[in-house]
Formats: sequence, structure tokens, C-alpha cells
Amino acid sequence: MAKFERAGFRGGVNYYRNFQRNWEITPQLDGAQVETPTRFIAGSRDVVIGGADQAALTAMMSPVVADLRGVVLVDGAGHWVQQERPEETNAALLEFYSLMVSFALLDGWVTVYQWLCFPIYRIARVPRKRFIVVDRHKLEYLNVIEKAHCVYCGHANGVLAYVREVAARTEHYWCPIKHARGVPQPHRWYPQFADFGDAATAWRRDDASWPRRNPHRSAGSVRMTTATPRREWRMNPQVPQKVWCTTSAGCGGSSRSA
Repeated sequence: MAKFERAGFRGGVNYYRNFQRNWEITPQLDGAQVETPTRFIAGSRDVVIGGADQAALTAMMSPVVADLRGVVLVDGAGHWVQQERPEETNAALLEFYSLMVSFALLDGWVTVYQWLCFPIYRIARVPRKRFIVVDRHKLEYLNVIEKAHCVYCGHANGVLAYVREVAARTEHYWCPIKHARGVPQPHRWYPQFADFGDAATAWRRDDASWPRRNPHRSAGSVRMTTATPRREWRMNPQVPQKVWCTTSAGCGGSSRSA
């Protein structure tokens, strides 16, 4: 209390004084979601949550927190739960950080998957280092706990972004069709997909459209689809690469090289 009596609490109070101004200068955040893996910890007697239980808090946060990893209410604690109940708070944090093992396994398996499978179908591999960046722990003004937080968050969010891109390229190759209903925040390749129910263009793979629609494949490899009329793989002896042929016309002059 002596420190507050000497210097006051202006910095902390100014955060609340500036609520309106913060809202005015951040219009780009309207509708944005918290994408960082998140766990909410509060005391059951915290006046901020207004007596809400775990189910109510989960329902309120889920629309704006994309990766909510649970709500923990410490019975009998108030607003400063980390100071009132440090043991329970630390236990909830340690359980949350145990997810690092899951992220490490996900990172490893997805890396193995794309290194083994992508070359088979001539899909460009996703550069892992571009997505996973862990460097904020080098900042000297952070303490040990804050550095651990930065390492965890940097790796976790990087892995999720990396896996999203690998999955997006996989979907772009195998099923480039939009869903019947809108998808919130789709990956960057999704707008190039054929519309749901558009059978005329959904599986078109000719040399004029496919390489541009799917930048992950080279022009010398095209796969068979279930389009009508049915198409199948054959080798044209006049062309040293794979070609499309209709079953009715055979591999004559009507075939198109891939």
C-alpha cells in the first residue's frame, strides 16, 4: 500500500479510462477472433464474471476464442486468483502447457506426411520455418516465466498455421470444391475452388486451367477423376507425358496433353 500511496495507480486506471478511445482506433478488430490457444482461469467470487458458471463462460467466449482450451473456476477465490490461490492457478497452467507434447507430435507427424506424400503427387512442400517462429524468448526484459509463455505460444500458433497450410494444399489437390454453406475464415486457396454442385467445372483438369488453379502441381502430372464423360489414364506414344483421353474417342487426336 505504501507504494500506491506514493505513486498512485494511474497506469492501471488509465486502461479503463481509455476504453472508448481503444474501441475507436481499432475498427479492424471488429469481428476478429482470438486464435491463440487459450485457457480461462478465474475465481468463482470474481465480480467481473458476474456469478457465471463454466458452461455460461464457455458459451460466451467460444464465438470469439477460436481455440478455447477450457474454463477453470477456482472456488472461493476473487479477482486476483493468481495471488489468492497460487497452487490451483499453477496446476491449471501446468495442465494447459502439457499440450506442448500434443503440438510436438502434431508437428512431427504432419512434417513426415508432407515429406513422404507430397513428392508423389508433385505438390510443393510447405516450408515449415516460414510458419513456426520462436524468437521472443531472446528478449532480455522478459523473465523466465514470460519467456516460457512466448516459446509455447510461438510454437503452438506456428504449428497450427503450418498444419493449416499443409491441409489446405492437400484439399486443393484432392477436393477443390467449396462447401454448400459458408466457411468462416477459409484458407487462402479456398476462393479458387469450384462452387458446390458445379459439376461442369469441378473436375476440369486441362492444360489451360489446372496448372493455374493448383499451383502446387507441375504441368506434367494430372490425375483421373469421375467427370462425365468418363476419362481415364493412357499413354500417347506421340507425346512423352501423360494425357487425357475420353473412353469413347480413345487416345487419338482428341486427347489433350497434361
